[in-house]
Amino acid sequence: MRRKIRTITDFLTQVPDINAGIKFLQSKNIIEMTNTCENGHEMFLKGSRWRCQRRDCRKEKGIRVNNWLNGSRLPINSIMYFIYSWAHELTSVTYCKRELNIGKNAVVDWNNYLREVCVWRMESNNNQVGGLNLIVEIDESLFVRRNNNAGRILPQQWMFGGICRETKECFIVSVPNRSEITLIPIINRYIRHGSIIFSDSWKAYANLQQHGFQHNQVNHKYNFVDPNSGIHTQNVERMWGAAKWGNKKRRGTDRNFLDSYLAEFMWRSKLNNSDPFETILKDITEFWESHKA
Repeated sequence: MRRKIRTITDFLTQVPDINAGIKFLQSKNIIEMTNTCENGHEMFLKGSRWRCQRRDCRKEKGIRVNNWLNGSRLPINSIMYFIYSWAHELTSVTYCKRELNIGKNAVVDWNNYLREVCVWRMESNNNQVGGLNLIVEIDESLFVRRNNNAGRILPQQWMFGGICRETKECFIVSVPNRSEITLIPIINRYIRHGSIIFSDSWKAYANLQQHGFQHNQVNHKYNFVDPNSGIHTQNVERMWGAAKWGNKKRRGTDRNFLDSYLAEFMWRSKLNNSDPFETILKDITEFWESHKA
């Protein structure tokens, strides 16, 4: 039985070469355990290719055909080491070039492939936060970016989000504006009824009680923490800080990719104590199953 992987050393020890790598991905259902050729004959895996043993057939196909690895060029082991590193937030271009011998373009591509899985997972899940008598803090935040960290400011993007104090689960969505007509449907979509909502005194939140929520506010014009009730929104403000710090580390995010970066942020917020490596491998398998049809 394979020991639980706790460190990169464990991983390198258990998966030292391409054959071990293939077996590892088969154990995670990312590569098929069995295969058949186009004529319906059983195929056998030899090296990195499936081969039909029938003398009147002899069909072959690569190990990356018809699975999530389709079209990839990186060596199998490099892919696995990258996924492990991504799971533990170690996929900067500098790190991957030095430790994994993976070039910049491949690093960008594989980060995008994994974020695509995160987007799918967030969209396929209910993704609601809160619950009966649980507190959900909500807030809006403006994401801005300068061109190469200098010069003109590129288009700004308002984001709206919330975080449950008790579970730490969060949601973040891009919005065209902060109006009541925009935010109320999102609140109904992402926050379970019965939740207690804490917010600042932005006017778009004025009628939340009419939508079935207990609502408490703090006026940031006077206090960050209400001196009488103790109400505050510091958790959601820390959430924005963490999301923006990730954006800052990347020197800003292309607007086309902002939603996928934030999907990764939400994916990580829902891990709780789950192993991120095992979780992303499971999500990759389910992502492919949902798309291969």
